[in-house]
Amino acid sequence: MVLASGRLLLLYAVGGVVAPLLSTNLMMHFGPRSLFIFMGSGAFCVAVAACFNLLRSSGSAPIGESTPAADRGN
Repeated sequence: MVLASGRLLLLYAVGGVVAPLLSTNLMMHFGPRSLFIFMGSGAFCVAVAACFNLLRSSGSAPIGESTPAADRGN
């Protein structure tokens, strides 16, 4: 849990440094509307990653194999 929290904190810090630099550069080259495209594409990437994680972790155990939660009832 600590390792995951550390990685998330590092990712948040990198995003806090890189995102303003990238968004101002985009706004200088393409105008103010590019800020909304930048923020929308970031939100879209987060949504795709969340859906991928949900689909990846929702798989059930193969038939014939038991899980620790199923063994508790016996």
